[in-house]
Amino acid sequence: MKTYLIHHTPRNAAQDTWAVSFSIPYIASQYVRTGDGLWYVKTWLTADQIKKRLAVLFDDRDELRIHELGRKEASLNSRLAWL
Repeated sequence: MKTYLIHHTPRNAAQDTWAVSFSIPYIASQYVRTGDGLWYVKTWLTADQIKKRLAVLFDDRDELRIHELGRKEASLNSRLAWL
């Protein structure tokens, strides 16, 4: 299982991002929200698979960024309250 940081930013303040929050449980076995538009997720999916599943929620590719965390970064997040 890999850990990813998902960062999404809406194009404008009026754009709904609740759909991302609603979709996270369907792509991750564990997840935690750490701020507006920031999620840590643990999943068996690859970054490309995550992008494909969430891409339909955004107008532009640049609104969604997914970063795979290495072991060092993932271990720093052990203090988070995973859901």
